[in-house]
Amino acid sequence: MDDNGNWRYEYYYKDHLGNTRLGFSDYDGNEEVDETEITQQNNYYPFGLEHKGTDYGVATQTTHKYLYNSKELQDELALNWLDYGARNYDASVGRWFNVDPLAEEFLDQSPYSAFNNNPILFIDPDGRAAILFDGPGDKFATKVEAANDFGEYYNGTSIVMSSEFGSAIYQNSDGTYSYTIAYIGSQDQTYVNENIPSGTTREGAIHSHGSEDPGYDNNNFSPGDGDKSAAESIGQNEYVVTPSGELKEYDVTTKTSSIPTGASNNIPSDPNSPSRVNTVNAVDTKPTYIDPATNTIHNP
Repeated sequence: MDDNGNWRYEYYYKDHLGNTRLGFSDYDGNEEVDETEITQQNNYYPFGLEHKGTDYGVATQTTHKYLYNSKELQDELALNWLDYGARNYDASVGRWFNVDPLAEEFLDQSPYSAFNNNPILFIDPDGRAAILFDGPGDKFATKVEAANDFGEYYNGTSIVMSSEFGSAIYQNSDGTYSYTIAYIGSQDQTYVNENIPSGTTREGAIHSHGSEDPGYDNNNFSPGDGDKSAAESIGQNEYVVTPSGELKEYDVTTKTSSIPTGASNNIPSDPNSPSRVNTVNAVDTKPTYIDPATNTIHNP
């Protein structure tokens, strides 16, 4: 609302990390924005401290406070903290003001360090755990799209390392879907990272099946007490990406598995798989994953 009590629309441009970089409004309604209609400009050092003197003469005309990582600036008493929900963050020192409530999950990190000490690659949605901005934590319109991304992100490394990776799929408050940083298992053993962010709901799980194993049907869901029974015990559909390069879904209602509509054709595959469906060779993409035995996060 302007000084005359009239409503006006303001628009904000964000970068790939969710940082608010530019605000603007079409005051005169001519469908063009000139320099006088730029309401806010923000430039940041990597850990969120704002640059000074880089606004190119553009005066800030708004009180919009959702800035670095789109978090609200708490400027009362000149504290200048950012409210992430679980904790407050001080961009001037690049550290949290509060201890990590999940500190026992990340023993290789200080409970006060932020973004795994790499704010270029990582964000922290709620102050509890850093996630890659590309890969785990990305938002997708459907569960299948989230599962596709998991497959393209993890399956190559899963095949090269002959190890299974497992993540929970969750729904965000805006209706989109994401998945957690994967736990690494062994060739025939999956561990699912169930540490979904606060304010989200678990909607399923996904895992990989490692490399082609002639003694094991790892291009399908494990029978008996394996993948299917785990999904049925929770009552949520399960996804698997296979050495053949396929994404498959197990429906707990019909108790059938199939390739879901919208499944990616670009999931890396094992050249040794006789049922290989594409020529996307498996390579180790150095994804971020967690070793559940030591609670150690492995970064790229």
